[in-house]
Amino acid sequence: MKTSPRAAYAALWVATLVWGASFPVARYLLQPGADGQAAISPLVLAALRFSIASVLLLTPAARALRRAPLGRAEWWYLVLLGQVGVSVYFWLQYVGVQKTNAGISSIVILGLIPVFTAVAAWLMRYERFSWLQVAALAIGIGGVWVLGQSQNGAVAWRGNDLTIGLVALVANAACFAIYALLARRLVQRVSTLTVTAVSMTSGAVVLLLATLVNPGAWNAVPHLHAGEWLAVLYLALVCSVAAYYLFNFALTVIPASRAAFLALFEPVVAVALGSAFLGERLTLLMLAGAALIALSVALVLRRGRA
Repeated sequence: MKTSPRAAYAALWVATLVWGASFPVARYLLQPGADGQAAISPLVLAALRFSIASVLLLTPAARALRRAPLGRAEWWYLVLLGQVGVSVYFWLQYVGVQKTNAGISSIVILGLIPVFTAVAAWLMRYERFSWLQVAALAIGIGGVWVLGQSQNGAVAWRGNDLTIGLVALVANAACFAIYALLARRLVQRVSTLTVTAVSMTSGAVVLLLATLVNPGAWNAVPHLHAGEWLAVLYLALVCSVAAYYLFNFALTVIPASRAAFLALFEPVVAVALGSAFLGERLTLLMLAGAALIALSVALVLRRGRA
């Protein structure tokens, strides 16, 4: 059956809200405690999150693969997708989240993703810019800039943490843009479930192998308390299994650059929840930035209906 645009946009909005909440949830696990140590390291958090998600996807993915086997080229394509969109992507994101905070990391990543995606799509001749998209892009980036100004002084930077964190976040945004374009090419001929499960499992395997460099990093995992385990399960089940499936489902109808524009709404969710639960500041500048971002999303949605 053909996917309706309304269902695709609904799926994309749910994924956007879920992923927006993932920033404060990850920060909750990664921020230093009273002893100066985080509950868990960025690499181990990424490996734990996607190992749990991959296990849950194994059975349904095996059934999908029996119905529609993949060719060798498609297997390698999905393995590459898993590294770009899972292993490297989330390691970089969690390094950035740990060294900044939930609001700043979401602002940098989600502000740059539409830029990288639209430019990459144009360079690869997948999509064309329209004047409405240019206006939406300018307004959205303006909103991100306003949000960024509202965060000045919100973090007590230590040493090179700011530089390391921002470099990781910028690289993270570039990874997502590449993932979105690669995934859109594949979901036209491979099922959403297969794309999600195989790419995620390949990414989880590489993350687990990477943690072998420092096996002691896993020592903190058995000591996570109930609230921290709930946070891990939210990242693994809701953000990984459900939201990734919904995002890939939406890409069967929605162009990658337009999907990336909706991601501009994620900082609104991240900043609000970071302020409410982690003590990150909420100011009038944040509200102004959020309003500009919402306007840019509305312009893109209007073009999609035209």
